[in-house]
Amino acid sequence: KEIHFGNGLEEIGDYAFYRCKSLEQQLVFPETLRHMGSYSFAGCDKLQGLLLPGQMTELGTYAFYQCTGLTGNLTIPGTVKRVENGAFYGCAGLTGLTLEEGVEAIGYNAFRECQGMTGELYLPGSITLLENEAFYSCAGFTGLRLSENLTQIPNSCFAYCIGLKGEIVIPDQVTSIGSGAFHGLAKITGVTIGTGVTVIHNSSEYSCFYGCNALEQIRFLGEQPPNLYYTYGAFRGLPSLMRILIPKGTYRAYLDATYGESLPDQVRITEEGRD
Repeated sequence: KEIHFGNGLEEIGDYAFYRCKSLEQQLVFPETLRHMGSYSFAGCDKLQGLLLPGQMTELGTYAFYQCTGLTGNLTIPGTVKRVENGAFYGCAGLTGLTLEEGVEAIGYNAFRECQGMTGELYLPGSITLLENEAFYSCAGFTGLRLSENLTQIPNSCFAYCIGLKGEIVIPDQVTSIGSGAFHGLAKITGVTIGTGVTVIHNSSEYSCFYGCNALEQIRFLGEQPPNLYYTYGAFRGLPSLMRILIPKGTYRAYLDATYGESLPDQVRITEEGRD
């Protein structure tokens, strides 16, 4: 069953179908639709499918909040420059996500708790901005490929994406990693931190990678050590961590930056190319 919106429709207003429990079909929008208002379909938990038109430009805050019945792959067209705050928060039935080239920003809580999305989460090069908790608890993703043009990874952005595994690579354009950005990723085994990172926001007790129980190695590519914010907690809560790998010739710089203080007993700082 499908609900077709008439050709020529350009805008759906704020709260237009808010909590319409009788909407149980797939939504079919005309290609003329450009603007989707805030909370326009929020709480329509029986909706079954969604196809956004290829020329849409604006997707309002919490537009599909808690539309738990939505299924299938979600494609965000590149004409939507920003996925607004909470736009798909709690859409746990969606099984995949495609962000087209052209999308530039992902807002606060935009895809939080979309736990059914699987496969690799790929952020295209057009994305330069992520906001706090954008992908919090998206537990189904198994891989993460970040945009080379990201400038920061904010607080709790990928926290409890518990399906992620293997290695995470932080691109060189990123300058800061927020508190709790990667909490609870129990299957990742390695992290590479790019040359541009200048600050990593750890708490006084826990690493921003706290709960990454399989993490064995953190590799720093920058010759200038990032500010760890709280050194004591920087490498805590990581029971499998064995090695911090740094560029050749930077051992003294990293020690002077207090990287050697309060290290767990099993962790060693090692320069590239040396045992």
